[in-house]
Amino acid sequence: MDGDKMYEIKYCSGIVKQGIMKKFRKPKGLNLFEHACNCNSLEDIIAISYLLCPDFIQIGEYIFVSVFLKKKEGRL
Repeated sequence: MDGDKMYEIKYCSGIVKQGIMKKFRKPKGLNLFEHACNCNSLEDIIAISYLLCPDFIQIGEYIFVSVFLKKKEGRL
């Protein structure tokens, strides 16, 4: 950041509200990040990572999540 330059700060909410933890029977952390890290197996964490950052395919101006694009006769 430049020394004297002011930057606009924007807060972008996620799709899950933190208040939902009040409904959890056994919260395992102070926030959703901690809960996710404390209650999942390694396999679950890997799957969640793929959900958030999947493989994708770009065709022209379009982007597709690769697992949803069906292959036909060895082609996409």
